[in-house]
Amino acid sequence: SLRKTSSPSWSKGWFGFLCEIISKTKSSHRGKAKIFLRRLCGGRKTTYHQVRDQYVFAFQFRNILKKAKGVLQAAVDVKEKARQCGNDWRTSKPFLWEKLSPFSFLGVEPLITEDSLT
Repeated sequence: SLRKTSSPSWSKGWFGFLCEIISKTKSSHRGKAKIFLRRLCGGRKTTYHQVRDQYVFAFQFRNILKKAKGVLQAAVDVKEKARQCGNDWRTSKPFLWEKLSPFSFLGVEPLITEDSLT
């Protein structure tokens, strides 16, 4: 009888690690990381590109957030001060980072459903 061999289970940390090498280095490690990531994606070019693009976008987005931290904090402070000066300041909830949605600063939060983001 044929026995099914199980494939190794890879940690999701490998994807981020390899994508970081691919996006940040110009050495020979970059080519090896591409090959390894492609193998982890089952050799499918489309899957490889989707995984790589997702992780590279996440790295770049986090970098932008780090650089914009001061500006974003100032925007949060202004929104909170405006809330405190409003008519319903006693009943409204404080404006906190933990409660932020992606569209909070744009003022279009009620117009966009979460379903449209997936």
